[in-house]
Amino acid sequence: MMKPLLKAKIFRLRNNMKPRFPIHLLSRDNQIILFKKAYELRKDFWLDILDCSISLARQKVKDVTFEDALEYFNNNAISTMILRNDHCLSGDDKYLEIGFRSMGRGVDHFLYIIVDYDKHQQELIEYYCNLGGVVLCQ
Repeated sequence: MMKPLLKAKIFRLRNNMKPRFPIHLLSRDNQIILFKKAYELRKDFWLDILDCSISLARQKVKDVTFEDALEYFNNNAISTMILRNDHCLSGDDKYLEIGFRSMGRGVDHFLYIIVDYDKHQQELIEYYCNLGGVVLCQ
């Protein structure tokens, strides 16, 4: 069995493939630890709310702290960490989008943490692997 740190190094050798990070397989506590690490390395973060009784579009929550946003991470939340290359958000740069969608009674919250991929990929992916995560390459 490989050590998690080695998986991160193998990922770096195969970075021409699109990686997947099934962070939902981590324990809830380890997911929160990963969110906090991503927040430390962040380029940006925000929280959206979806209340379909008001609008069918998500709305950005203004003046929310990271700690307040984490309060919405409930047992029904779906976590994600995705490698993106969105020209609208970051130009030609790649970035990692880490966060969750919490599903409540009629109101959902979406946390987005944006991490610069070129600056922090090795550090964040090794950290994720050391929490017990795996990197899947397609």
